Amino acid sequence: PVAVSGDKVAMLSSFGCSTVEIARLHNCSETTIRTKFREEIERGRENMRIKLRQLQWKQHFHFSSAHQ
Repeated sequence: PVAVSGDKVAMLSSFGCSTVEIARLHNCSETTIRTKFREEIERGRENMRIKLRQLQWKQHFHFSSAHQ
């Protein structure tokens, strides 16, 4: 298996990659990713949700200001 970096797991998770996709990329089992990198996966998913909310707010204000 390829060496797995916690930071890379968090980054991929923040992009919306599933644990299956991350495991396949690193040539290891999904169980390995889920158990060894649980916190990194959660941190990445939290960052993804925050980024999505920020984009929603920007889009909302851009749309609102364009129609005034």
